[in-house]
Amino acid sequence: MKIKFSSFLLAALIYLALPVIVFFLGTVKLPVALVCSAVLVVSVVLAYREAGSSDTSITIPALSCFIILIVSLVWVFFCGVSEYSWTTADHIYRSAILNDLIDYDWPVIYSLPDGPAAFAYYYAFWSIPAVIGKVFGLGAARTVLLLQSVLGIWLTIAGISFYMKKYTHTILVMVVFFSTFDFIPLTFMDIFHLYDGSFEAWNGSLNIHSDTFQMMNVFNQSIPGWLIVSAMLNFRDGKQVGLMGGLLFCYSPWAVFGMIPFAAYKLFARISDILTFRNLAFPGCALLVLTSYFTLGNSHTSCFTFEKYSSFGMYLLSLLCFCIFEVGIWILFLYPRKGTYIYSLGVNGKFMAVCIILPLAYLTVYAFGGMSNDLILRGSMVPVFLLTVLSACKLSEVVDNIKHNNRIDIKCSGCILLFLATFMTPFLLLMASVTGSVINYSSTGFDTNPDRFEIGSFGSLTGEKYEYYYDTIPVSFEYQDSFFFKYLSK
Repeated sequence: MKIKFSSFLLAALIYLALPVIVFFLGTVKLPVALVCSAVLVVSVVLAYREAGSSDTSITIPALSCFIILIVSLVWVFFCGVSEYSWTTADHIYRSAILNDLIDYDWPVIYSLPDGPAAFAYYYAFWSIPAVIGKVFGLGAARTVLLLQSVLGIWLTIAGISFYMKKYTHTILVMVVFFSTFDFIPLTFMDIFHLYDGSFEAWNGSLNIHSDTFQMMNVFNQSIPGWLIVSAMLNFRDGKQVGLMGGLLFCYSPWAVFGMIPFAAYKLFARISDILTFRNLAFPGCALLVLTSYFTLGNSHTSCFTFEKYSSFGMYLLSLLCFCIFEVGIWILFLYPRKGTYIYSLGVNGKFMAVCIILPLAYLTVYAFGGMSNDLILRGSMVPVFLLTVLSACKLSEVVDNIKHNNRIDIKCSGCILLFLATFMTPFLLLMASVTGSVINYSSTGFDTNPDRFEIGSFGSLTGEKYEYYYDTIPVSFEYQDSFFFKYLSK
């Protein structure tokens, strides 16, 4: 299959823009929705026309296309999307979101024990499945959500392939298995009985998640975010950066914090590219319409990160571990030295410093959003996925060297061992899902994980369940006086 970059970009932009347009049409007043949608459509058309002048293309063999599809489907399924498999605890909320978007009018308003409350969450990724569900039922909505997620992964793989100027299975491997070096400190702490919690929370409020764990918890944010990054890596200028940033804001406001250096790096490559319709119009619409809505929900935690630790010394120790195991080893391993494949792609030390190191540095300063510090967990999405792409380049280089030399030398062996060390955490997470799914299916006979019914709907929580989940459900009781509900919402 030969794919032109302009065709890929158009498919990616349609994939990202349609759910946002449906979100606007269903949530805000019709004149506002039409204006925002029209601005977005015009921006997409202009971006496609700009890309049309490029003759860049890649060829993905038919068998490889099939492999990408099957692996993406299996991965998405066992990461819990649509709750057909064992899932992490976050899916009791994800399931309730889809249920309520189907059962309630938009914007969703609940009658809770403490009074009327508005659902306040960035739910654009569910908008199309929810509309399908309103017509054909919940089963159809869950199927569409699963297939939509698979398509997003397929497009992301294609975007990385354009950046690498070829398709290689190392891209698929790294997207599924990329992680930090969690397994090293986890093993050490397990030996000395210092920690027995979840795989990726060993470092308190200073940790970042593997791609698989992001999928298991916030697929609604990570899939659009990854696709946006994979597309932006191929931009020769900064004319489309604002459009992509505005789209990312619609899906994951937290991720925008980590995108700022990457966007600036692209934008300021040529100053004249900044003042374009695509860079100004849709981001302005998204910020105006959605900022007051997204800020209505519970934030739970707001403090300097060191305040979440028992002592400043423990914070410094956690920060040191973060610098070494979450970031440092990867940076040293992937640094674009002359003669490497990464260097040949035009990656330099400035790119790493600005786009990867800088956001991961400032995101460690403040904690905001949730018990586990959503600011760094979700804000790190862009720099972490940049590491994913560069690690795919590195693994491709290692594989090519093995094929060229027809043997595995000491250097290649060391590289493979490092990769395997990072693969362990995602592998164990997926094995937990497979095992848990087998238990669920064999013991309950349901076609879904029964845990998804723990909440069911935010609007039906009463008694003990309401008291237990009150602090974590995405609602606002002060919504009526907000700018969004006074002037913008339906």
